[in-house]
Amino acid sequence: MSRHNLCLILLLFPLFAYNQCKAIIDDIKKIEDESVRIEKLTSHIPIFESNCEFSCLARAMQILSIHFHKHSKFDIATIHAKQAFDVRKFLNEKSGMIASILMLYYNYIEVGKIDSAFYYLDQIPLIDDNDEGMINYFEEKAYFSFVNGDFFASRQFDKQSADWARRSGKFSLAFYAQTNYLTSKVENFKMEERSNFETQIDSLNFELEKLKSTLSLYEYQLNLLNLLYLKSIMTIYHQDIGQCNDIVKKLEYVKEVDPNKWAYCYYHLVANLAQKHPKEARLFYAKLLTYSSRHFELTADFLIETELLEVTLMINENNTIKAKNKLIDIRNKLMKRNEINCDVFLDTKIKIANSNQLNLYKGLYSLAAQIFYDDYESSHDKNILKKSMHYYHMAILLSNQISVHSQREKSALLHQLSSEGLKNEAFSKAVKSHEYDYAFKFSELFHSNYLESILNLNHNSSKLSQSQKAEFVKISLKMNQLNVDMEYETDPRKAALLNMELGRLKKKKDSLQVTNIEIKLDVNSSNYINDAIQSLSRNEILYEFLTHDSSVYLFKLSKGEFCLDIIKNDFIFKENIKRYTEGISKVSTVSTQSLKEYSNYFYNIIFKDENLRDKRLIIVPNGVIWKIPFEYLQNSNSTKEVNIPLVKYAFINYQFSYEAFSKLQIKESKFSKFYCFAPEFSNSTFDQNTKIEYKALTYNSQESKSVSKLMNGREYVAENATISNFISSSQNAGFLHIASHALIDNLDYENSCVIFSKSNSTYDRMNLHQISALKLDAQQVVLSACESSAGYMDSSEGILSLSRGFILAGSGSVISSLWSVNDQATAIIMQNYYQFIVDGHSKDEALAYAKRKFISDYPELSHPYYWAAFTLTGNIKPIYRGKTFTFWNN
Repeated sequence: MSRHNLCLILLLFPLFAYNQCKAIIDDIKKIEDESVRIEKLTSHIPIFESNCEFSCLARAMQILSIHFHKHSKFDIATIHAKQAFDVRKFLNEKSGMIASILMLYYNYIEVGKIDSAFYYLDQIPLIDDNDEGMINYFEEKAYFSFVNGDFFASRQFDKQSADWARRSGKFSLAFYAQTNYLTSKVENFKMEERSNFETQIDSLNFELEKLKSTLSLYEYQLNLLNLLYLKSIMTIYHQDIGQCNDIVKKLEYVKEVDPNKWAYCYYHLVANLAQKHPKEARLFYAKLLTYSSRHFELTADFLIETELLEVTLMINENNTIKAKNKLIDIRNKLMKRNEINCDVFLDTKIKIANSNQLNLYKGLYSLAAQIFYDDYESSHDKNILKKSMHYYHMAILLSNQISVHSQREKSALLHQLSSEGLKNEAFSKAVKSHEYDYAFKFSELFHSNYLESILNLNHNSSKLSQSQKAEFVKISLKMNQLNVDMEYETDPRKAALLNMELGRLKKKKDSLQVTNIEIKLDVNSSNYINDAIQSLSRNEILYEFLTHDSSVYLFKLSKGEFCLDIIKNDFIFKENIKRYTEGISKVSTVSTQSLKEYSNYFYNIIFKDENLRDKRLIIVPNGVIWKIPFEYLQNSNSTKEVNIPLVKYAFINYQFSYEAFSKLQIKESKFSKFYCFAPEFSNSTFDQNTKIEYKALTYNSQESKSVSKLMNGREYVAENATISNFISSSQNAGFLHIASHALIDNLDYENSCVIFSKSNSTYDRMNLHQISALKLDAQQVVLSACESSAGYMDSSEGILSLSRGFILAGSGSVISSLWSVNDQATAIIMQNYYQFIVDGHSKDEALAYAKRKFISDYPELSHPYYWAAFTLTGNIKPIYRGKTFTFWNN
């Protein structure tokens, strides 16, 4: 219907027709038989079009849209919702526009058209603070972010919604939003946070009882259901039948408020009781099925989830054959729905954009893995075991695919946290059944999956022109800043504007970047260890650690050899790590003799009596191992290297994962320019604005001068060492050297930063979220700054440090420090390092030789505090030969 026709009809028909049409709609809505109701409403549409004010027409279209959506006829539902939206937009009915937009959003989400859903959701009009439609906006933004895999953004929208409602005096809505916010945290959390969440849930329970007298019955039931939903998730940590029964009793009072959430409460209870209380779980499941059969509002995805839940029950009841048949039935439904042909038990290649469906397939494959592993334990058939391992691998890869394209790293990390249970189960069974190839592969999947995906993305986007790269960096920095601003914005209207701007920039960024990356889920080979061994040179040894349960697993790979050692991760081991790292990072904390004893302890556990002379050690840490500086480890056995620090006869580099290391080894770079940045800290300075004291760096200008001369590079010192100069130089830099301070924020790792020269009397900071937004093609970044290797310890990604940020930004390698280093010693070691680089040595060799020379030249400073802090991560190849730069692919 055209805008001209709308105006004409508005002029021709009197307003009294509105009341007549409204009465007709109200009468039709009272008809109990839905088919008759919809038939009547459809037959009256022409009457509304010719005899009614437009708000009635829009209302009728909206009712039809809801009906067809409930019956999964999303195309027809979308047509009616668009018609309703167009009319309401013309009339500027903001509340009505929101209702129609949300209907369009739901339809597009169901068919996986994320961009279209995003487009309409961003057209939601801004509303006055007093309009309760604002809560809808934030709730739906939160839900949209959740289904799109952006869990962190979802959490922030829930928080903003709660803050807005509380400020507006809408305490019922504030409570509702607060429970959503806490739910989003509970769905992905670490065990040590459990007691804190339980305390918050108890507080919410008390708050709801206080609010009860001020709420309508509907408001109370809605909030009670939300609280019960939250409690149902937490039951997984109790598996207490009494607590579950208590939740079930209360659920009886809130059946009709939100059928979908009500059903999910039961779903959680069944899932959480399945292991310890299978009989009770089966009874609850029967109630869930009965309820599901009566409510058409429940989505097709949820119904499949409930069927997968029944497979879990069958597995726990040892009904393997029934479980297999049921799984095949579910698979056939999914394959038919997604038009995928599959003649085998499960397909080897799955490509689905919608995160909801990815979760369903993850569930499908993980259950298949369990079934086949149970089969193997009774039959001891190695072919069945291989299938089980294969399905575990597929399930983990499907899970990882959801986090690969997260808009923000924090969302990716939250999702990885949610899949840890699956990874732990897969790894344990691989080790137990001596499937070491898969155990090694699963270990890799515990290391830096997000980092590896970004390395792939950077590789595929390396063909951008210089102007495109500059634009990409500008957009990325702006997007990261908007994300940070949204976390702290309390005005909902401003937050909405920030989010709209974020969506606009994301589309612009996608147009610049190559985004058609496919994650290969197909597994044709299981020779993971052999493939890694073949890629190692004769003098290389890989040591990959995985902290799992009460043990540290150590994979040792070298040319023609492999072994798996298991180290007890007990109190003694942890305490020795603590004492060793504290003693080595400070000169006077621990005696030299005690330090050597700790060093001997770790050497004998990790290396035993191996011949490491002239070997290149590739260390892939995990968990507490990240804190150990290997260079000072010493062998106490009777060999010629007895009580000699490892750095004196071996070469060491540290990697986030072996796959990330392999990708960085083949990375190409076309730049060779060297830039050094050294802000002035001539005296200890207290920054009044940030309340931070910056200690004097009296040698950083000397360091800058010497290394820039060796590398024939350009210096930015004192007031010229600005962030703007750094960003502009970084776009065509082969090498970046930063001699400055670094600050580490252990509460929010994105706030960790490198310090640049002052602007407006304050030292400028480049935060980690800004660093990772850069578009680098540098061969190396040297962070000659304190603790640049330190940071928040993530269970999947490793240390979330400044050095990792520069790898994410595109640097091939990074040298960084584990602790607060001595200024003078640093300047000497860095000059030595670049001299050995110019002489043509590889990066790990140059760093080892620089440390050896320092120890030899300054025996009074031989304590590891002065030299052991600096570590190398990433590409290790030479970068300079005979006054000519080489490129990594040569």
